[in-house]
Amino acid sequence: MKKIRSILLTLGLVVCNLITNSAFANDPGFPGNNNSDPGSPVAPINDWVIPMLVIGVGLMFIIYRRKLKLESK
Repeated sequence: MKKIRSILLTLGLVVCNLITNSAFANDPGFPGNNNSDPGSPVAPINDWVIPMLVIGVGLMFIIYRRKLKLESK
């Protein structure tokens, strides 16, 4: 059972990295590159605020329920 959880955790981390890695596909504006403005952000942070809030609250709920379950035994 621990091996399955470890595999699921690894798979989840890989999926999250692949999803967020698309932000670096934009041109970040390195010095000497005249095609982009060096002061412009790579990706707007406000696009990810709500999904990360939902994921954080969901994980907090799952961990809290698991802790209550372990303490009651």
